[in-house]
Amino acid sequence: MTEYHHLWYIIFMQINKDDYKKVIIRKPTDNEQRAAKIVTSDYAISSITIHSSILKTLGLVDKVYRSKECVIRYSNKKEISSSKKDLNAFVKFFPKNYTTEKAWNFNENCQKHPNFVQMVKDTQPKSWKGMIIPTFVKDFKTPNSFLKAEKYGRSWQGICDRDILDGMSEFFCCSMPLDCFRNRAVPYLDSIACDSVKGHTQTVIWETAYKRQMKIEEELGKNFTPKMMSFLLTPSTLD
Repeated sequence: MTEYHHLWYIIFMQINKDDYKKVIIRKPTDNEQRAAKIVTSDYAISSITIHSSILKTLGLVDKVYRSKECVIRYSNKKEISSSKKDLNAFVKFFPKNYTTEKAWNFNENCQKHPNFVQMVKDTQPKSWKGMIIPTFVKDFKTPNSFLKAEKYGRSWQGICDRDILDGMSEFFCCSMPLDCFRNRAVPYLDSIACDSVKGHTQTVIWETAYKRQMKIEEELGKNFTPKMMSFLLTPSTLD
């Protein structure tokens, strides 16, 4: 029996069988940790670790916490900077008449003509003269400009899938010039920029577990039992 399982056993053995519906999975006391032979220099930290470990096993929190403070919200400034850089690249390497709709379809068109794209990469022609080219390529004056766009075009859909650009989703597939999209997106990204925010870990644990409990209650009812909850867990978790 591991030290965590032993502690869990101690907590649950105190429960009256007629009173199981009132059980709250709380953090262990210092005395319970001593009884479980937990060796630590700070029972407050080990309490958080044990508590979150049990809650994670039950699917009520996403991770095991090991400190009194944790990051509640991570800074998005690095991702914003990366998105701005990528948007500027699209404006630079695509024709001025290119729209967000065309950019969205560009990668798909390249995938439909893999032999043509590979041929241009292999031969590196100086011009389109004497070549039969697909319709979507005619926007590009030279093979070199097409290859540069092809390099960045592959990531356009990936950029659109970034959570940080959710507020711009209505413009992804419309006929908006890329530079206009960039000019709208940059101030939007600046407006949502934030630094990392820290908070008390125990508060985060309780709030997260409470929200998950509310979701479980929607499915199982307010007075769900441990046996009912077991049906929501994977066999490996139950083991």
